[in-house]
Amino acid sequence: MADEFPGGAVVFTVLNLTHWLDGTTQTYIIWMNR
Repeated sequence: MADEFPGGAVVFTVLNLTHWLDGTTQTYIIWMNR
């Protein structure tokens, strides 16, 4: 599936990375504001 749609796989990976970074940033901000 990923080999048939490399573009989709890249988008999926980027979205996952963006979501992870956003969660990490929010956690860091919350931790700094304790």
